[in-house]
Amino acid sequence: MGGMRFALGAAKRILNLRVYRGRFSFLPADDCKNYVPKDSSIKINRQHSSIDLNDIQTITDNDTEVKQANFKYLAPIDQPVPNDWLTIEEDFVLFLVSYLPLISPDFLAAPEATFNDGHMHVIFIKQGITKAELLKLFTITENGGHLNSSVVEYVKVKAFRLEPLGLISNGQVQVSNKGVMMVDGESVPSDIIQAEI
Repeated sequence: MGGMRFALGAAKRILNLRVYRGRFSFLPADDCKNYVPKDSSIKINRQHSSIDLNDIQTITDNDTEVKQANFKYLAPIDQPVPNDWLTIEEDFVLFLVSYLPLISPDFLAAPEATFNDGHMHVIFIKQGITKAELLKLFTITENGGHLNSSVVEYVKVKAFRLEPLGLISNGQVQVSNKGVMMVDGESVPSDIIQAEI
């Protein structure tokens, strides 16, 4: 089916639109440090934790020193994000992270992306968009036109953490259903995920 598989999958998801609550924390790229969402109802929380990545490179467990993976920007997944990160908690209908400009031959997700640019490109749409508006957006993804929409948020990041909190149903968060999560087209358990470049 090739690229048609992506189009049919998107149409199916749009017709059966679901909304998921999530917490998106990120370290913006240098040219996005002053990121302001297009939608003024989206609130950004500045982190106030005292986490310093230099303090968490080693930990002691039962008097045995254990080395943590040496990440440049990421704290261990069970720790708060570092204090220079931003956090948005929202009800999302779409959340996409891409390292490359194209996610399929006819979906130019992040036109600014270049190989080895040192960034991930995050696109998200919050609750409130109609199915008709979402379908219309997917008709202009071939040239990146979706990024011009007032309902599509875009930010370049060095690192991020996504915490799926649950499906929104009848105004309530159902924590037992954290949604569908894919990494490079493969389904993965829907749980906290983080990455850095």
